[in-house]
Amino acid sequence: MTDVTVAASPPETINVRRFVAFIAMIAGMFMAVLSVQIVGSSFKEIQAALGAAPDEVSWVLTAALIAEVIMIPLSARFSQICSTRIFFTICAGGFTLASVGCAQAWDVPSMIAFRATQGFFGGGMMPMVVASLYTAIPRRLQVTFAMIFGMLGTSAVAIGPVVGGWITEVLSWEWLFLVNVPIGVVVVVVVGLLVDFDRPDVRLIRQTDFAGIVLAFLLLGSTLFVLQEGQRRDWFESSLILGCTVVAGITLVAFLVREFTAREPLVRFGTFRRSHFLVGVLLIGVFGGGLYVPIYLLPLYLGQVRGFDTATIGSITAVLGVSMVLSGVFAGHLVRYIGLGWTAALGFGLLAAGTILHAGLTIDSGFAEWALPQVLRGMGAPLAYFTMLDLSMSALPVSEVKHGSALFNLIMRLGAAVGLAIANTLLVARADLHYARIAESMSLPPGGGWQILGLVSGLLAGTLSPEVHADAVGYLTQIAQREALIMAFNDVLIGNACLLGMALLVMPVVGRIARTSHVRL
Repeated sequence: MTDVTVAASPPETINVRRFVAFIAMIAGMFMAVLSVQIVGSSFKEIQAALGAAPDEVSWVLTAALIAEVIMIPLSARFSQICSTRIFFTICAGGFTLASVGCAQAWDVPSMIAFRATQGFFGGGMMPMVVASLYTAIPRRLQVTFAMIFGMLGTSAVAIGPVVGGWITEVLSWEWLFLVNVPIGVVVVVVVGLLVDFDRPDVRLIRQTDFAGIVLAFLLLGSTLFVLQEGQRRDWFESSLILGCTVVAGITLVAFLVREFTAREPLVRFGTFRRSHFLVGVLLIGVFGGGLYVPIYLLPLYLGQVRGFDTATIGSITAVLGVSMVLSGVFAGHLVRYIGLGWTAALGFGLLAAGTILHAGLTIDSGFAEWALPQVLRGMGAPLAYFTMLDLSMSALPVSEVKHGSALFNLIMRLGAAVGLAIANTLLVARADLHYARIAESMSLPPGGGWQILGLVSGLLAGTLSPEVHADAVGYLTQIAQREALIMAFNDVLIGNACLLGMALLVMPVVGRIARTSHVRL
C-alpha cells in the first residue's frame, strides 16, 4: 500500500453562489436517501391500494435499493462526461419525475418500475455531494459542511420510516412520493443555474468502459437480488436464487479481469493502494451493516412482537434521529480536540454499546428500555461516519476524488445489504432453534414446561369444550414462538454489536494512518 503525498486542492474561498449551490445538492441527497427508507412503515397501505401480494409489495423497497447501488459506481464517469452540474440536475429531475410516477402508479409492476427509476437517479446524488465537498469547498469550511452532510445522511436513514408513517397517517401513501416534488423542483433549478464546479468532457465517451458498465450492472443486480430475496425464497433451494448466484460469480470474475486490464476502467481499484482509503472504506462497510441492521430490526420487533402502531413505533425510533442530529453538530469539533482516531473509536464504541444494550429485549421492553440504546447509537453514528469519510476522502488527489466517492458509497451500501441478508437469515434460523429448545424443555417429565400445559389443559378439559382446550394449547404455542423470536432478535443484535466491537481493534491503526497519510484532521 502507498500513502498519500498529494491531497486534493479545493479553492481557498467560497462565494454565495457556490454556497447556495452546494446546500441545494445536500438537500437533493437528503431527499434521495430519505425516500429509499420512507416506504418501510407504509407497506400495508401501499399493498392494499395496489392489490399486491406480500411478496410483491416488498419489491417497492428492493427495486429502489438495487437500482441505487447499480448507479453509484457509474456516477464518477457520467459526471466527468457531462459535468457535476448537468449530471446532478439530470439525477434530481429524473428522481422528481419518478416520484410523481410512484404516486400515480396503477398496479404493482408500474410501482416497481417507477421505484427502480427513482432509486437509479437517486443513487447518483450522494457520490456527487461527497466529491464536491472535497473538490469545490475550501478546506477551512470542509469540516462544517462535512458535519452537515454526515448528520443529514445518517439521520435520513433513521427518520425515514418515522416520516413515512406520519405522512401516511395524516395524508395518504401517495404523499410519500409527492412530497419530493417541490423539493426536487427547487434542487433542479438551483443546481442547474448555480453549480460551476467543473466542466464537461464529452471526449471521455469514446474512452468509457461500456463492457465494464454492463458487467457492473449484471454483477450488482444479481448480487443485490440474492441478498434481498435469498431468505424469502429459501436461498439455494430456489432455482432463481441459485441461478443469480452463478451469474454473480461469473460476472465478478469477468468484471475484475476487465477492470484490471482496461485502459480506462469504470472502477479504479488502484485507489485501494492508498492505506487511508482502504482502511476507511473497509470500516465504512462495517458501519453500513452496524447501522442498518438494528434500524431494520427495531420496527420489526415493535410491530410483530409488541404489536405497536406506526405512530408509537415512530416515537421510539425518532430518538435515534434526534440524537444523530445533536451528535453531528459536534463531530468535527471533537476531531479537532481528541484526534480522528479517538473520535472514530468513540463513534464505533457508542454504536457497539447501544446495540448490546438493545440485546436485552423482553416482551415488556418499550420506550423506556429503548431510549438509552437509541441515544447511544444516535450519538455514535455521525462520529463514525464523519471520521471514516474524512479518513477516506480528504487526502485523495483531485483526479481520484469522484472515483473514490463512488467506491466509498458503494461499499457502505453493500455492507448494509450483506448485513441485512445475514440478519434475516440468522433471525429465522435462531428463532427456529430457540423454539425447538423451548418445545423440547416443555415436553420433559415433571418440572418441565409442559407440566403447566397439562394442568391448564386438564382444568379446561373438565369444564370447557374441546375447542377451548385446543385454544389453550395454541395460546401456549404462540407464547413459545414469541419468546423464541425475542431471543432470536437478541442473538442477531449481539452479533451486530460484536462486529462493531471488532472495528475498535483497528482504531490504533486508524489514528496512525490519519497522521502519516496527511489526512486533513
